[in-house]
Amino acid sequence: MKALLKTIPMVLMVLLWAGCKDDNSSISGGTNTGDDENDFVENQTWNETINIVWDGTDATITGSADGVSISSENGYVTINSTAKHIEYAVSGNGTGQLSLYSDYKFKLSLNGLTLSCTDGPAINNQCHKTCYVVLGSENTLSDGSTYAASTEDRKAAFFSEGQICFSGSGTLNVTGNYKHAVASDDYIRLCEGTGDINLTAKVSDGLHSNDGIIINDGTLTINAVEEGIQCDTSSIYISGGAINITSSSDKGILAYGDIEIAGGNTYITSKAKCIKSKSNLIVSNGVITAICTGEATNSGGGPRGG
Repeated sequence: MKALLKTIPMVLMVLLWAGCKDDNSSISGGTNTGDDENDFVENQTWNETINIVWDGTDATITGSADGVSISSENGYVTINSTAKHIEYAVSGNGTGQLSLYSDYKFKLSLNGLTLSCTDGPAINNQCHKTCYVVLGSENTLSDGSTYAASTEDRKAAFFSEGQICFSGSGTLNVTGNYKHAVASDDYIRLCEGTGDINLTAKVSDGLHSNDGIIINDGTLTINAVEEGIQCDTSSIYISGGAINITSSSDKGILAYGDIEIAGGNTYITSKAKCIKSKSNLIVSNGVITAICTGEATNSGGGPRGG
């Protein structure tokens, strides 16, 4: 199959594997393949809710909790928290930024939020713990094409130092004008019941992580200049959902660990390789449609399947 793809550029290849699980296959690099109950927001307890509503460059904050301090100036809202079990419910239409600094994991409910930032990420999460993002209604985020000077690592319209676990049946639209659309220095997961996530990356990747990407559900649509989905040091696991990736100059999916596809419907159009793993590509189920000028698939360890 690999040789055939090399000899036919601009190939439309539909690959279907069903019920052919390789019992010896596994994801390397520590990627969770869907069994960690801690990733599910419904398994957590939330004691206090703080509401933040944008209206232009104003943000109204209601609710409070011990250990949580919030400042707001010209639409730039900064949360500092030493408290556990806190939910932040954000909505409205405005310009500015939401910056989060927390010692503990938290819930971030997006309930009809449109937020654009001219000089940094729209959401800047510097917490190294899990951020549970619950999508309600339609939400739109965008960042600036240049960022203000900072000592922080910031590289996406929605950036997080810690894990991001998406759920909720709403919609999230993100445009990355500086680098990536959504990025985490930990791992990213789309849990069961996730709605629509639409990512546009005008400079680099649509969905980018350091330590793993897990897609269990959701409709994920990505238009990116570089990779649609990239994981820098670990692996990518897809078990469900519908993924539609267009990469105008690079690869559709890239991982430096394994890529395992165990379900779902994945459609990729790219200028280079559609799916590239630096380790192993393992396909046990699902449908993959690949349109590319290079190889449809490429892996350091070679593709595996039953």
